[in-house]
Amino acid sequence: MGLVYGQVMVTGDETDTPWPDASRAPYGNAFRAFLMEEFIIPCHVMVRREAFEKAGYFDKSLRTMGHYDMFLRLSFYVPFAFVPGPVAIGRFSEQGKWFTNVRGGGYEQTVPHIIERALALLPDAADRTELRRKVLVSWFSQITYWLEKAGKVDRMRDHVLNTLKRDSWMVTERWALGSVVQSISMVACALALASDSPIATMRDFCAEVRATTNGHGFREWLGMKRVLAHLWAAVGSVLMKTDSSRHRWAAGHAALYSVLHNPTQLRRKVMLKLLAHAILG
Repeated sequence: MGLVYGQVMVTGDETDTPWPDASRAPYGNAFRAFLMEEFIIPCHVMVRREAFEKAGYFDKSLRTMGHYDMFLRLSFYVPFAFVPGPVAIGRFSEQGKWFTNVRGGGYEQTVPHIIERALALLPDAADRTELRRKVLVSWFSQITYWLEKAGKVDRMRDHVLNTLKRDSWMVTERWALGSVVQSISMVACALALASDSPIATMRDFCAEVRATTNGHGFREWLGMKRVLAHLWAAVGSVLMKTDSSRHRWAAGHAALYSVLHNPTQLRRKVMLKLLAHAILG
């Protein structure tokens, strides 16, 4: 083994939680698992000197996520051992270093750069394209999540639109659709809640989302229809929960747009409830 790691007891405003989850912590050849997400920070590891000599040290040119870059390279060159049990305590706070890094900018650009550099370590293989797609979808969701937590709605929006424009295949792959829709819905709901005219704001955002696959073929068009139907449904649900009469009216109209994009949404009871508000509003 070139590296051994335990768990961190994460403390904060909620219940203390050991991280990573022992049932999911990779053991042995951990490279592919580490491509998908983080499992290690520097305070709960021991690394052999020879492992650093193979993989290299911290890349000082990176503005953030330097630890992830280093551990990802280590996982390519040496096997990892996981020993369950907390060996460190980490305070997770919105005023802490992690959120400072995310708010400071560069996070959504740095991670894809790290991923592409790590994927380049793999020899040419038939499954590398498939692996790359799975990794990109995983980090698409994670980056969106952390930008939302940091309150960076504009950057979250740019991240989603730029990614869809670059990787339009995300809306055509059924295995990816759930994660992709969830991420885009986070942006849509944040924009709608912050707007005095949520329906108009959503129309603008949906037009931007649709434009990312313009002219890319029937599969992209069909996939986009499904995505937009889910976006409108998510916005309708979140507006309904605000207990605002103005938002309840908008929620019904959001449900109507959802059904227009995909009539199968009528199978969902919540859609019928939201549509009733539009009719009775």
